[in-house]
Amino acid sequence: MRKHGWKSAVIVTHDFHLLRAMTEARRLGIEVSGAGVHETAMFRPPLVLREVIANLVKAIGYNLQMYHMEEGDNVLAGNNRILLKALIVMTLLPILAFTACARSSQSPKEIEEAVALVNGQPINKEALEKEMLRMQLMAEMRVQSGTVSIDEFLKQSGRDWSKMSPEEKRYYLRAKRQSEMTGDKNEAFNRLVREEVLYQEAVKEGYEVSIDEARRRYQEIETLSQESLKEALKDAKAKEEIERLQEVEKKFMELMGFTSPEALTEYRVQRLMRTMPISRLREKFKADWGNKHPEIRGDEFRYMVENRWEDYTNELLRQANIRIKDKDLEVIYE
Repeated sequence: MRKHGWKSAVIVTHDFHLLRAMTEARRLGIEVSGAGVHETAMFRPPLVLREVIANLVKAIGYNLQMYHMEEGDNVLAGNNRILLKALIVMTLLPILAFTACARSSQSPKEIEEAVALVNGQPINKEALEKEMLRMQLMAEMRVQSGTVSIDEFLKQSGRDWSKMSPEEKRYYLRAKRQSEMTGDKNEAFNRLVREEVLYQEAVKEGYEVSIDEARRRYQEIETLSQESLKEALKDAKAKEEIERLQEVEKKFMELMGFTSPEALTEYRVQRLMRTMPISRLREKFKADWGNKHPEIRGDEFRYMVENRWEDYTNELLRQANIRIKDKDLEVIYE
C-alpha cells in the first residue's frame, strides 16, 4: 500500500475478526472501514473466543509497550516476552475455566444429537419434546377453561373487520394463529428457535440475568401469587377454579418428569433466566420505538409496536445461522 501511495482500505472479514483486523490496520496508519460477514462453515464459539483472547492479549501488550511498530510489523520487545507469556496464561486460565463450564452443558454428543443449531447453540430433542408437551397442555387448558377465541372476542367487542386498519388486522391475525397452536412438532420448534435468537440478542445487548436475580424474581412472583390465592379462596367459584388449576399443574409436573415441587421451581427459575432478558429487550425496543413515534398512541400504538417487534424478530431469524438437522422441521417467518 505504501508503494502505491494508498492510505485507505475496506476490510471484509468475519464479523468476530473485524475488530482486531481494523485495530491492526489503524495502528499501521491506514484509514479503514469494515464489513463483517456472519456466515462461517466452522463452529463459531471457539472462533469468537479466540478473537476475544487475541484482542485482550494485544491490548495488554500495546498498553505495556511490549510491542514495537517497525516497518509495519509487530515485534515483541526483547525481555518483555516472558512477562507477556505470563499475562497470556493469566488471561487464558479464567477464560478457559469459564469455557469448560459453559461447554459442559454443550458436549459434542449434544451438538451431534441436536435437532438444530442456532448460531452454534443446540436445540436438542428433549427441549423440543418438553416444549411440545407444554404447548399441548396450554391448548388443553384453553379448551377446559372455555377461553374465548379471537374471532369470538372480536365479535363480542363489536369490532368490524372491514373497518380495521392494516396494522390492527395483522395484530389480530397473529394473535389468532398463536391461540390456535396445538403444540405440534414444528410449532414447538419455531417457539424454541425464536426464543433462542431473541435470547442471544438480549445477552448481546447486556440484559443477561444471573441465577440469583432469577431466584429473587421468582420469589417475588411466588409471594404475589400466594397473596392473590388467599384472596381468591374466599370466593367459592374461584376456589373451584384454583383447585382445577392445581390439578393441571400436577399433570404438568408428571408430563415434564418433575419428581418434586423443588424440581418444578428450579425449572421455572431457569426459564426466568431466559425470559427476563428477552422481556427487557422487548421493553427497550418498545420504548425506543415509542420515542421515535410520539404521535402514535392508544390501541394503534399497541398494534404497530407489536408488529414492528415481530418484524424485528423475523429479521433476527433471517440473520441467524440456523442449521436444521431434522428434515421434518422448518423455520416459519410470521
